[in-house]
Amino acid sequence: MTILRRVLYVCLLGGLIWAGVQFVRGNEAALQVDLLVVEPLTFAAWKVLLGAFALGAVLAVLISLLEVARYAFVARRYRRAVTRLEREVHQLRNLPLSEDGLAGGADEPDFAAPSGGPAPGHG
Repeated sequence: MTILRRVLYVCLLGGLIWAGVQFVRGNEAALQVDLLVVEPLTFAAWKVLLGAFALGAVLAVLISLLEVARYAFVARRYRRAVTRLEREVHQLRNLPLSEDGLAGGADEPDFAAPSGGPAPGHG
């Protein structure tokens, strides 16, 4: 299995080299490149094409890295918010349910009397 994998890698590498040589042979014509700030430069067409491809790849990687950084900052903000909320829930769990430690005692009413008048049912 290892030998087959190595043979495939060698064939792939050979194919890439062959394709590169054919690309150079097919694009040997001279092109003038005008960069607007210097006088026109003359390059082989394959160099211009390869440079344009490389420049496009670099720009694509930079844009992708900016997006990844933006998502990383958003994820970090969400992690901080979740940590803060988990801390708050933990603090709320540690609070007693009422002042005497019991949930609403049996003798205490569940409502408070409105101010300015008797409690409902006592009038």
